[in-house]
Amino acid sequence: MTAPDWLQHIKWSAPHRLSDLIADMSLISTVEGFYAFNLDPGPLQIGRVLYIGETQQAGGLRSRLRAYLPVDPTKSREKHSGALWIHWHRIKDSLGPDALTAPWSEISPNAKPTNDSKIYLRWSGWESGRQDRQAVETGLMQYYQAWYNKRQMKKEIGLETI
Repeated sequence: MTAPDWLQHIKWSAPHRLSDLIADMSLISTVEGFYAFNLDPGPLQIGRVLYIGETQQAGGLRSRLRAYLPVDPTKSREKHSGALWIHWHRIKDSLGPDALTAPWSEISPNAKPTNDSKIYLRWSGWESGRQDRQAVETGLMQYYQAWYNKRQMKKEIGLETI
């Protein structure tokens, strides 16, 4: 499959293990832009991206990504569905067979992140207006078929994705 032309303008950082970023948050850029959680240290691949997001908030990517890195994001004052999905991926291998049917309140306090060394994060600086940045974010989600980005997967954005 040929990548859309606009994708060449996204310059991703080198991949960083989530465990390394948790140990040293200063490794994360403070620019605004996009971020991608994925399963491989190599180039982003269709179907291997867990989640794609964007930010323009003060503090840039480092500030935004703090929502994803606490031991239990359900206790964070900022409830972000992407952070909950990434938390699920971080803890899923430590859970027993009843995890899929148990209430979240019973799962989360006992679960330990065991996959932090198997999840990679990369980012790309990007400055634009909010509407343009969110359109590109949606295009990235759709092109890479990100696992946990469900809300925007069918949104019309006016960018060629496939």
